[in-house]
Amino acid sequence: MADLTFQQLARANRQRCENGFRRAVEDWSPTDWATALAAEVGEACNLIQKLRRGEEVDLDAIADELADGGDERGPALPAAGAGPGAAVRRKFKRDSRRVGSDVEL
Repeated sequence: MADLTFQQLARANRQRCENGFRRAVEDWSPTDWATALAAEVGEACNLIQKLRRGEEVDLDAIADELADGGDERGPALPAAGAGPGAAVRRKFKRDSRRVGSDVEL
């Protein structure tokens, strides 16, 4: 299977919101999307914390929660006025410059 692009994720997220959840992506504010993103990442962190304590944790469950965070990030960026690819590229470039690296996307 080919790599997933931000554009594919954004398109699929929009379609799923409209025909699965019966709402437009724009129906949620940036705060709504940020809260949903934080909730998914929090669920992943909770599982990682359990793993660190030596509890038995399904690693696929951690991956699923982090993937859910990616699902929420897709609509969150446009809701905040940024395209996913452009926002990631811009931030990556800033961080590279900050640490003295010439690696850019």
